[in-house]
Amino acid sequence: MNKFVYTALVATMASSTGFATETDWPELDRELEALSSTLNTQNTGGPQLSGWVITALDFSGDLMPNGVDDLGGAGFRSIRLNVAGSTADYGYKVSTDLAGGTAVLLDAYGQLNFTENFSMQMGNFKTPFLSSQMRSRKRELMLDRTFIGGGSVAGSTGAAAGLNDPTAVGPTRDAGVMFFGNFADSIGWWLSLQNGADSQANNYRLTGRLAWDAMGEGAGQMVDGAYNSGDGTNMTIAVAYTEDSSETNAAGTPLASMGDDVEQIGGEVYVTSGPFYIGGEIVSNGKNLGDNTPFTVTGSYLFNGDWEVALRYQGLDDTPMAGALAGDFGESIASVGINKYVSGHDVKWQFQYANQTFTTADDIGVISLGLVLAF
Repeated sequence: MNKFVYTALVATMASSTGFATETDWPELDRELEALSSTLNTQNTGGPQLSGWVITALDFSGDLMPNGVDDLGGAGFRSIRLNVAGSTADYGYKVSTDLAGGTAVLLDAYGQLNFTENFSMQMGNFKTPFLSSQMRSRKRELMLDRTFIGGGSVAGSTGAAAGLNDPTAVGPTRDAGVMFFGNFADSIGWWLSLQNGADSQANNYRLTGRLAWDAMGEGAGQMVDGAYNSGDGTNMTIAVAYTEDSSETNAAGTPLASMGDDVEQIGGEVYVTSGPFYIGGEIVSNGKNLGDNTPFTVTGSYLFNGDWEVALRYQGLDDTPMAGALAGDFGESIASVGINKYVSGHDVKWQFQYANQTFTTADDIGVISLGLVLAF
C-alpha cells in the first residue's frame, strides 16, 4: 500500500478523534470501518485473516451442567478464524470455529462476481433465510442469537444444550450454490439450492430471500441494534422462504417430515432512528416443524455514544423442544441486555439476563456476562 494511503488514514483518525464528542463515536466508527474496507480492497489476491473470541460467565440456579451443581462458570460462545481473499472477479472464504475444543468447518466457498450487483457462491455457506442467523456473531445486540435465529438462553452448547429451537434454520452452513445481488440500490435478493438433510442425495433445500431498504440505508441486516446504524431513520423489510425436500437423512434413515411439511416462511422488519432501534421477526413453520408461528420483538436505546440497553421478548408458540426437554414445549423467552462498546463491535462487554418458560418444565433463568474481542 502506498505511503499516501497510510498518511490519509492517520490524518483521518487524528482529525476525527481530536474533536470527537461522545455522541460522535458511532459515526467515527462507521467512517473508520468504511476506510478499512476501502484499504482492504486495494490488497486483492492475498489472504486476509480475521476472527473473534467471545467468552462468557454464565450463572443459573436452574441449570446443572454436571447433574448436581448449579451452573456457574466461564465458557466460550465462539472462537472464530476466517481467511478470505480475492483475485480479479473471484473471491474465497474459509472459516472455522474452535469453541468446542476441536476445529469445526463453517464457511468454505468460492465466489464469482459477474457484475457489481450480481454474484454467485459455491461451497459451504449460511442458508439465506433470516437476518438473525445471517449476521456476523460479533455484531449481535444480545450475547446470544434469537431463538428462531438458532440461539438459546445461554448459548447452544454445554449446559444449555437442548434449549435452542431444533426447527430453526440457524447459522449452520450447508453445501450448495447461491445466486444473489441487488437492484435499484435498495432491494437485495438471494436464491440458494443446498444439499439439505439427505446430504448429497438427490433432494435439496431451496431458499429464497428478498429484502427492501424502505427508508435510508436500511437496518438490521448487517448490524443488530442502534450502535453503528446509519444517520436519520432507516428501515428494512424482508421476507424469506425455505423448504427441504429430503426424504432421508445423510445416513439413509427415512424422515417423517418431507415436502410442504418442512417449509418455513419468514418475515422481518428493522428500524433505527437516532439512538432508537426496534426489530421484529416471525416464522411460520410447516406441519412437521411444529405447525406454529414463533416471533421475536427487540428494542434498544443507545446513550452516551457507547452504551446500549436492550429488551427482547420471544413468543415461542409451543415450539417442540429437544434433548433433555424432548416432549416439552417452549412458551417464551424474556431478556434484558446492556452493552458497553469499547471499540465498536470489535471490543465490547455484554450483560444479559434471559428467562425461558415451558409448558411443563420449570422456568430457566440465566445471567451472563460476555466479552467480545475481534480482529
